[in-house]
Amino acid sequence: MTSVSSSTSSTSTTSSGVSITTSGTTNSSSVDWSALIQSAVDAKTAQATTISTSITSNQAKISAYQTLQSDLKTLYSGLASLATSVVNSLATNAFSTRSASISSTGDVSASSTLSMSIKSGAATGDHTLTISQLAVAHKVVGTSQSSQTAELGYSGTFSLGLAGGSISDITVTSTMSLQDVVDAVNA
Repeated sequence: MTSVSSSTSSTSTTSSGVSITTSGTTNSSSVDWSALIQSAVDAKTAQATTISTSITSNQAKISAYQTLQSDLKTLYSGLASLATSVVNSLATNAFSTRSASISSTGDVSASSTLSMSIKSGAATGDHTLTISQLAVAHKVVGTSQSSQTAELGYSGTFSLGLAGGSISDITVTSTMSLQDVVDAVNA
């Protein structure tokens, strides 16, 4: 610790001829100047350390963003080449390509029962087609009819309809003629 002391003395005279003398002594031996100076230096060093830490953090962020930008450019380049890749020797967009396959889980081969084709712009996804029963040929053979108005002599019921539409049951009686059956179908 350093000790500093000073003393001052002054004399002044007023207009009335009175003389005033003041004197004083300052003793700064109780002030720790080294600690005060070190504290001021430490405060400035702490500010510099905070700024330095912030700079280092920002540099790390900049480096990370540059790496991300580079990786995204690489990804974009790869995706662009996929979008214009050559498929089946034709330049097409790989994301627009559609394909189909069929498989079966039973006694009947899917490829012998069903075929499929894909149209441009078809919706993507997995689609399931279930074949519950294969159609069996059925034929009713009777005598030939030479008259549209003669009684057929057959009776029974059969169904007519379109896929996805309504189904109509047609009842035939033994007294109906060919024309009566035509009229029942067209009703």
